Amino acid sequence: MYRLCRNETLEPPISYALCDTWRIASSLCSDDPNIVNSIGLCGQLQAAFSSASEFRRCMNPYMLNRTSKVLELALDACGRMDGPYYSYNPTQMLGCEECTPQSCPDPLVSYCEGCYSMDMGNCSAFFAFCEIDAPLHGDGAAFLCLRPEYRKTAPAPPRPPSPPPEPPYCGSYEYPSENITADVNSLCKDMPYMPGCTIQSACKAGKVTGTFCRPMTLLATICADMPGMSGCKSYMQLCRNTSVVRQCAQFPAIPGLPTTNVARKAVLDMCGSMDMVQCENCTRLSCNIDFIGGMSSMCTEMPYMVGCDVYAACTSASDIPSMLMFFHQRTRELLLFRTWMPKTTGEAVGSFIAITTMSFTAVALRTAQFIMATAAAAGRLGPLGPPPAEVRPGLWWLPSGGQALQNLLSSVFTLVVTTLDLFAMLIAMTFNGAYFAAVVLGYSLGTLLLGHLRDNYQRRVGAPAGAPTNADVEVCCGAAVPPVSVAPNGTVSADRVTTNGVAAAEKVTTNGVAAAALNGAAEKRRTSLNGGGAVALHESESVRKSGFSVL
Repeated sequence: MYRLCRNETLEPPISYALCDTWRIASSLCSDDPNIVNSIGLCGQLQAAFSSASEFRRCMNPYMLNRTSKVLELALDACGRMDGPYYSYNPTQMLGCEECTPQSCPDPLVSYCEGCYSMDMGNCSAFFAFCEIDAPLHGDGAAFLCLRPEYRKTAPAPPRPPSPPPEPPYCGSYEYPSENITADVNSLCKDMPYMPGCTIQSACKAGKVTGTFCRPMTLLATICADMPGMSGCKSYMQLCRNTSVVRQCAQFPAIPGLPTTNVARKAVLDMCGSMDMVQCENCTRLSCNIDFIGGMSSMCTEMPYMVGCDVYAACTSASDIPSMLMFFHQRTRELLLFRTWMPKTTGEAVGSFIAITTMSFTAVALRTAQFIMATAAAAGRLGPLGPPPAEVRPGLWWLPSGGQALQNLLSSVFTLVVTTLDLFAMLIAMTFNGAYFAAVVLGYSLGTLLLGHLRDNYQRRVGAPAGAPTNADVEVCCGAAVPPVSVAPNGTVSADRVTTNGVAAAEKVTTNGVAAAALNGAAEKRRTSLNGGGAVALHESESVRKSGFSVL
């Protein structure tokens, strides 16, 4: 491996992860005892550790690290080619011509050549080396793991990272983006079911966006889960606890995301407690499904089943809580705006009061709008009073000055009330029990405390309770009355006309004489119009007929 790493003519070259000095030294010191004893380097390295066991624990050798074992496997494969059941010549198998019982100058290369050319059943160590030490699928050591025709298409391994920066000079150092992408792809190729890799897949599909999809964040998340994987080595060296590299602090791991082992246990507990569709490919023997996706699906359907506490902790750890489409109770809830999210009990109580006040205000403003329309129809608002009796020919559809001002004020009321109503609806749709109750409580208190104001104000201005207002109100002689009807003979009938406090006339004729009749019982009263347009009472007579008394 040392020779291959120094060979600059290899295309593609050996991955820098395999050429790491500590990897080579660890493999040398893990080799056969006679080789280890002949190397003074191993004794020097071990002297820096408190014990031999600690030294062995810190070593990171290759999967293939025993020369005698590799030689045995290579000779065994070549020997089988010369057996009674094979018609092949050993020289027809790559590696067998150079490696014989008499001479085998490079057992590792000979063994690997034999395995990628013809698997004789003893290549499990070869496959383990190429999958684990040289991902992806041997690309990291294409010269050893791939046939010559496949090496041309193998992607070149990422460049070795710069030496870990030391404080305080390299705080602005940034791990190259191509290295980050290569590390994430390598990790997720080996273990696609890791939670961090599930997030990566969701980002590629467009299901997740934002900061969670940043490559450095994904790498930090995966390496926080599996720090011992080869794809995390550069990150772990760069972003150790004492690192001053700002990039490490700016792109932390996704908060609250469970580790692979925790997520796997939660899914197994769910599938063990209840048979669900998501558990078809998950057993205690093998369960390499999308843990986060399966957990989310099952806990959305049955949020209180065993194992969903892991999912709940995951969603609550995120800055933005998940949206639950069923009634629930929790403090953290996103209300209308990104900044309105109660996180403590005090903030939740304050939000409850604010929501109640908001819906109460909607009722109060709607009542105020009704009172304004009633007062305007009764002529009590000055410039907002009823329009003049004369109608401009051809321009009847244009509002008068008072009507235009009233329309403006009414539109402002409508804008504010509609906005508050829609805000209350959106809050109710969070399905949070407390905040839903706050919406209902505000509307209920508004009706309880303000519901009588409409009828009371109508009585105050002289309009019957429940009488129509605004567009349903006609005006006569400066007073508000209900709509009138015109009789075929040109007379106008009305329920009541009030002028200067004098009430008269159910039927008023054009000659100024007012007469009233009801079911054959009538009372007449002669009236005349004075110069100011007021109706003066001159004479009255009471007539009784059919048991009815009419003025």
